[in-house]
Amino acid sequence: MKLFNDFINDYFKLAPLNATYVGINDYNDKLKNYYAEKDLGIYFQFLKKYLKLVNIELKKVNLSNKNNRYLKVLKYRIEMDIENYKFNFHYLPINSYHNPILSWVKLCSGDGFINLKTVKEFNDFIKRTDIFCNNIDSMIDRMDDGIKNDMVQPKKVMLKIVKDLENVIKNENYILNKKDIPKTVYKEYQTVIIYKFTKQIKKLIKYIKTVYIKKCHNGFGLKYIKNGPKMYEYLVRYHTTLKNPNIKEIHKLGLLEIERIQNDMDELYQKYSNIYKDLVHYDKLKNDKTQIFKSEQEIISSYKKLRIKLNNTVLKEYFDENEKVNINYDIKKIPEYLQENSTGAYYQRSNIDHSRKGAFYINTNLKDKHYKYNSYSLSAHEGNPGHHYQISYSNDMKNPLFISFYEDETAYIEGWGLYAEFLGREYLLKKKILLKDEIYDLFGSYNMEMLRAVRLVIDTGIHYYGWDYKKCHNFMKKYVDLGEKDLENEIYRYSLYPGQALAYKIGELKFKELKEKNKKDIKKFHHNILKFGSCPLFLL
Repeated sequence: MKLFNDFINDYFKLAPLNATYVGINDYNDKLKNYYAEKDLGIYFQFLKKYLKLVNIELKKVNLSNKNNRYLKVLKYRIEMDIENYKFNFHYLPINSYHNPILSWVKLCSGDGFINLKTVKEFNDFIKRTDIFCNNIDSMIDRMDDGIKNDMVQPKKVMLKIVKDLENVIKNENYILNKKDIPKTVYKEYQTVIIYKFTKQIKKLIKYIKTVYIKKCHNGFGLKYIKNGPKMYEYLVRYHTTLKNPNIKEIHKLGLLEIERIQNDMDELYQKYSNIYKDLVHYDKLKNDKTQIFKSEQEIISSYKKLRIKLNNTVLKEYFDENEKVNINYDIKKIPEYLQENSTGAYYQRSNIDHSRKGAFYINTNLKDKHYKYNSYSLSAHEGNPGHHYQISYSNDMKNPLFISFYEDETAYIEGWGLYAEFLGREYLLKKKILLKDEIYDLFGSYNMEMLRAVRLVIDTGIHYYGWDYKKCHNFMKKYVDLGEKDLENEIYRYSLYPGQALAYKIGELKFKELKEKNKKDIKKFHHNILKFGSCPLFLL
């Protein structure tokens, strides 16, 4: 449909960095100021224009079912984006979980999705970085607006940011070796990246330390922000796609899921402790030294083996091998300068022609414990049949580009990731007798599912009931096996990314509900669920 092409082309003009990420290179020297009032206004008018056009198309009587579905998805996303403007989230442009400076440092270092090899690539990126330096000034302006409107970050979060930014300056993670920079562009590189970008980072650090942090609150979560409860209700709807979410019921659902998962773990242990007399109880696994990775190399190697294992077992059991889906993805470590406040893992999708593969990034920070028994489920979630398979499937089905590259539905994306873990668990539970390592994989799978159930309680606890960090920590420590740093990062993530953590369980339960109604041909069911790509759960 022409409307879909027009929309995504106009979107990429307003979000040129996203175009580069996708693999469209028409705007590689362009960058919009995502924090300037003028650019925010232009984007708002773009949304209003296309909402009107989508509504006109939806009234037509000769629409195909496929286009009708795509239009409903686009309408939903645009409407949610427009509603976002009510809450002035741009007054909070930086936190320790979403730090635009560190994201740009990753691009500067060559660890990101922008190639820095040719003279043209360097020239384009230098122009972009020059614009980004101006964006930092706009970030400071928006933070000033936040101070005036009683919308500021917690003091502890800003202290984390200062530490991260000071480490970046100290370690110069964003400056390439001189030998890797073409001689013809080195002077411009030096002026913009070595001098100007450094100066702007230092300016932001000084502003935070001398101005912003003095206005920060000592609370935790949206309850301490003006209009916080309404912001949270919107974010719960945004991430779960539930039309009228009952936050108290979501909290209760988390408690019920915790009880169920605990019973499943007890049942598994009781069944196999009589067969394997030396079977370690799941509560004591975290103290078993044989279950802790000892090196970065061991972590990466283990996940590469799991990639092969899951492709040869779970993928073949539940998905049609005749589908032409790109199942190849890279396994990489999260760059060291991002590890401190990063989660345990994340997935970065490929570009449209797969010339840059999808990548499963793992936090290999050995200051924390990495448990082997969690790796089976984590691999299923981020790789195949989880995010990589899910997103590749949508791209390879030739859906309109906006489906994958303009917004998405967290409950569909992350719900599928958790559902993929469930499929890995179900595959093992079908066996008549399990090997001991497979039992530990199941304990890990239940542990990871428990984490998602606990998230329902913690996220609502922070933003609806006003839980502090200590109460969250004690609750998580009781039910989930994660290293201490992982626990801290998870809790801060929920406090700074409200509602997102609810989407995993909400989405997974919807997929499991639909699976029960489509048992006869599970491979066809998965094809139908994946073929149109991400959508609100109510359209499934």
